[in-house]
Amino acid sequence: MLEICSVSDCIARSPEGWIDRWLHNEWGFFNTQVDAQLVPPSGSDGFAVFAYRLFPVEFANGKIKRLAIGDLPVEPLPPGFRSLGFDVVNKTCSALFEC
Repeated sequence: MLEICSVSDCIARSPEGWIDRWLHNEWGFFNTQVDAQLVPPSGSDGFAVFAYRLFPVEFANGKIKRLAIGDLPVEPLPPGFRSLGFDVVNKTCSALFEC
């Protein structure tokens, strides 16, 4: 079975109404696993928790610059998490990441 994991809604769908719960931080991510697990409605299937590491670099107009992330209260990744790959994203017309 082949799965595609994506940070945006372009490929994978988000739980309905997730943004209205306001459990996410300014980057659109959850600071803890518990926050992420609270978003899908009780009894819903098809949602899994994935963690993202953000490489603090921005590419714009042929230039590379440091991306200011800020001080977020994000919990460290537990030992059981493993890397699945990379997701290249953009942010052009939304506060959240896009395809």
